[in-house]
Amino acid sequence: LREFAKEKKKVANDLCDRQRLGDSYLDVAESYQKLRKFNKAIKWYKKSWEMYKTIGNLEGQALVKINIGNVLDSTHNWREACDAFEESYRET
Repeated sequence: LREFAKEKKKVANDLCDRQRLGDSYLDVAESYQKLRKFNKAIKWYKKSWEMYKTIGNLEGQALVKINIGNVLDSTHNWREACDAFEESYRET
């Protein structure tokens, strides 16, 4: 799954499709989250959030913040998780 997500990222990058690139970053992040590689997941979620912010995709930004909150919850960073969830609600 991670390899597919990275290939999708490459294609989106080659096409200069920033929406699909943000989606690809999100896919890579979700793959790392499922593997419980939380630091890498956060890194890719942040890339996705930045891309969505660049193109003004509020739904994507909110989704990323929710996913970051889930990762932080999994690592017992509850205060930061709550902050991420609150940010997601503010962005919608």
